[in-house]
Amino acid sequence: MKYKILDKNSYTSMIKGNNYCENRKEFVENISVNKIVLEDRAYLDLDNKFPKINIKGQYTDIYSLPGNLARIMGHGGAYKRAVDSNFAWKVATEFVENEFENRFEDFDLYEVVIENSKWFFDVAWDYSFIIVDKINNEIIFMDLTDTD
Repeated sequence: MKYKILDKNSYTSMIKGNNYCENRKEFVENISVNKIVLEDRAYLDLDNKFPKINIKGQYTDIYSLPGNLARIMGHGGAYKRAVDSNFAWKVATEFVENEFENRFEDFDLYEVVIENSKWFFDVAWDYSFIIVDKINNEIIFMDLTDTD
């Protein structure tokens, strides 16, 4: 899901200053209560109207994203065996090139766990990323699972 929810420069202005890391953490942890996100997040099937978002990792770029995606495909899941590592790398790098135009430093990347989602069981093959496009002021939610 991709949302254009930020005013021009609101994210970049918000994260500057003395509390750079803390401001980002607060922003991500509270994104689920944004009005536009609230209206369009039924796909998460959340038990809680205001789910807690736990940040597992945060990065000021997306250089690691192709590797993370290739690793996820390479590990497989509960119902499928892993895909060939060369194929996984090719798919992951092509995805990043096509979706993000290889603008690695224009994004912030957050690995997160969204609590109380019925489809997301926080097991080895469930992954969620929140990606913030600092140039276009967009928020991208990327959820991967092999749970039925």
